Amino acid sequence: MESLTRDAALARVVDIAGSVHENALLILGESGMGKSRLLENAWESVAGTSVLVRANPSAMAFSLAGLSSVVAALDGGQHGESFEPFAFRLRESRDLLPVANEVIRLLHGLDLPPTLVLIDDLDRMDAESQVLIGIMAGRLGGTGVRIVATATGAEFTGPRSGMPMARLLPFTLDQTVALALTRAAEIDVATLRIVAGYMGGNPRVLYEQLQKMDPQQLKGSAWLTLPPRWTPSLDLVTQSTLAGLSASALEVLVMASLSPLSHSSALGQQDEDAPDALEELLGATILRRRGEYVQVTDPRVRTMLYRGLSARERREKHAELAVWCAPYNEHISAWHRSFGDRGPQGVRELLTGASWLVENGRTHEAVEFIERALSWAEHSQDYAAALVQLCSDLLSRGNFALVVRYGAGIEPDPGVPGQILRLATVRLIAEVFVTQTLDDDEVHTVVGMHGDADPDGATLLLIVAALYRAERWELAEARALLAPAERWRDVLVDTAGHRLRVMTEMLDALEGIPDRRGEFAEPWSPDPDAILLHGRALMWRERYAEARGAFSRVLSHPQAVSTLWFDLANFARIGNEIAAGEFRLARSAISEWVHASNQVNHRAPLGAYFVAWNAYSLGHVEQARTELATCIELSSHESGEGLHAQALALRGALNLLGHDLEAAVEDLRQVSAMSSRLRNPTLLRHWADYVEACVRTGRLQEAKGAMEALEGRLRTHRSRWGHRALLRCRALVQTGDTSIELFNDAIKDFGRDDSPYELGRTLLCLAQRQGALGLTRESRRTRMAAVTSFERAGADAWATKIASGLELNPAAPGPLDQLNDEEREIARRVKDGHRTREIAGALHLSMRTIELRLTRIYRLLGVASRAQLVVLLSEQDRFQ
Repeated sequence: MESLTRDAALARVVDIAGSVHENALLILGESGMGKSRLLENAWESVAGTSVLVRANPSAMAFSLAGLSSVVAALDGGQHGESFEPFAFRLRESRDLLPVANEVIRLLHGLDLPPTLVLIDDLDRMDAESQVLIGIMAGRLGGTGVRIVATATGAEFTGPRSGMPMARLLPFTLDQTVALALTRAAEIDVATLRIVAGYMGGNPRVLYEQLQKMDPQQLKGSAWLTLPPRWTPSLDLVTQSTLAGLSASALEVLVMASLSPLSHSSALGQQDEDAPDALEELLGATILRRRGEYVQVTDPRVRTMLYRGLSARERREKHAELAVWCAPYNEHISAWHRSFGDRGPQGVRELLTGASWLVENGRTHEAVEFIERALSWAEHSQDYAAALVQLCSDLLSRGNFALVVRYGAGIEPDPGVPGQILRLATVRLIAEVFVTQTLDDDEVHTVVGMHGDADPDGATLLLIVAALYRAERWELAEARALLAPAERWRDVLVDTAGHRLRVMTEMLDALEGIPDRRGEFAEPWSPDPDAILLHGRALMWRERYAEARGAFSRVLSHPQAVSTLWFDLANFARIGNEIAAGEFRLARSAISEWVHASNQVNHRAPLGAYFVAWNAYSLGHVEQARTELATCIELSSHESGEGLHAQALALRGALNLLGHDLEAAVEDLRQVSAMSSRLRNPTLLRHWADYVEACVRTGRLQEAKGAMEALEGRLRTHRSRWGHRALLRCRALVQTGDTSIELFNDAIKDFGRDDSPYELGRTLLCLAQRQGALGLTRESRRTRMAAVTSFERAGADAWATKIASGLELNPAAPGPLDQLNDEEREIARRVKDGHRTREIAGALHLSMRTIELRLTRIYRLLGVASRAQLVVLLSEQDRFQ
């Protein structure tokens, strides 16, 4: 049976409605999964005729009541009386097939247009109607009827199962949280994510749970009791799992529900039937195994069983399990002991167990340990060291929201400066990822109070804060944050001192300051932080191959596997390959990040930018525009000017690719204005695109101004990329044979290891100029070379554009340069001799619209008639 997301199910229903063939689909899903809303959305979405029928459970006792309501909805109730003889024959013979045939004949007689029948809760109709609809679903040909029905339950057997079926997948955690926030935006998001993790992707179960929670818990100011409370919907969604279990299996399952994680050997000690019962539960996937440990697969089943026990029963069973688990796992045993021992030792044991769970990749289970420990901890200062370590562990796994939640409640020991600074560093990193903001004054305050007592801890805090500013290209702010650490440079331990040196070099590289030591080549370091910073510095020095090696070392580092460093190295690797012009390597890195990363938020501005770039490189224009709009909006809200400018620069390149020259000029003009505070020309690589867009729209003076701005920056900031871009710009602003010579000089400047994408762009500009000067044969050869270069880079969109004959027009503006895609298509059809009516029919536009478009085309191109337009375009073709 096929499984569908909600969006995929809606798309399937819309496809069925628009199909030329009559067919049917039964969508299964548990109660509370939004099946009714799905059908409502489909009813609102389909363009043709559709009817929505809701089952009436009170009519289940009346034969054919459900089918009668379906037919009544189709014909307005005119044939309702036709069901009386059907019902009579059904009672006499109990043979449903003749009744089904007669209903099919009735539907043929209605002579319906293509009609979609949406039946909500088919399983709540009378039994005869259910079976008849299932029989009829395979005999709808010629009736005009398409049937889509929903039903509750994991299986739907019997004659009804003849309908094609699909199972509605649960909502993802992110989707469930997003739905809940639309109902109550004031809920603490970290709390919501924890609770939603127990709801099995069912929104209704979550809504019921939220209604039972204490207001302080909803705000995130009180610890949670886990697993959550019982709610009515839990009975509905768990009954199919629990039905039919043997008494022994049910008892083992109850014992397993008392802990977020159980040891299989401990559960097997219950009685002589327990090992077989355990295998029964594992075989039915009610329990799942990972190594020696097992846990209840559906957290709602666990909640149902756990809350079904009395407090005394739970306490007695916890005591038993504490003894059984002790030989196998001390942490799980401590969990069970905590229900009898609520003293400080129990809190420490739970926090130790939580750290063990986090280290083993079991964050969800660790949360239960933490919430229980903190609910019994009278003073968090007593456990500050354990909590800081736990937050560090959570941070390394990328659980930023949890670090913010638990870090806020820690009261560090005022007599231990190192603890205060370490906690401040952990909190800062988590807050940056969650809120994308940083309070520099707060950092300076903490460092000023405790830095002299712990220079190493203070330096690491300053490096983290400076890195945040540096990644946003806020270089003055980054320097100011790093300045206090200079006075401790001579007393720092190797780790902190090494990171400070590499961080300083990275800032120099970002600013385009020449390497003060002549050649920046740090020795190999075992520290993934330092390797990552070193790789970023190499990237900004345009030493892409060496940077690639540094990022690969981080990705293969034993401390980085499945941690935050893995994600950060992937992010850095993507940026490095984009800057190097290696499109295939960049797409490969993006693919790994999308599928393997679960730490850094994919919907953060930088994530949206990478997805947009990936779409741009493949020529998926609409997806690229959508993601860029998201990136620009998010970066604007978060004051991320550097990323905002990068997104605009990419959109400018996308507009050049799509021949929207005016929009390209507008975007790239904004980028040029935003680059005024960034003297390093390699940060925003829009210069050559800006000059090209200005030249092709006749803005020669603006093009020369942009070229001179780049030239001025390169006098003080050397850049291999910038030098090649300047050579292209000089060729673009020249005319005639001089420009051809300058283009050839620019192409000769490229070496074997230089960016094949940038070479392709330069070759394409040369080909366009050659075409404008009437050098048709030379232009064709240069275009072919550009295609080869783009293909070598993996720049599929550009290669395809040229190879298909739809390349950008010559640098000197041609007639079609001034038109949008629709207008160009209309102009081409006029040139081919099509009449207005024919063009309107082919493009699915009205004749009035075509006439208005032609009027605008005449005005833009300076012609007065169709004949003049044909002559102008025919003349242009001679130079292509």
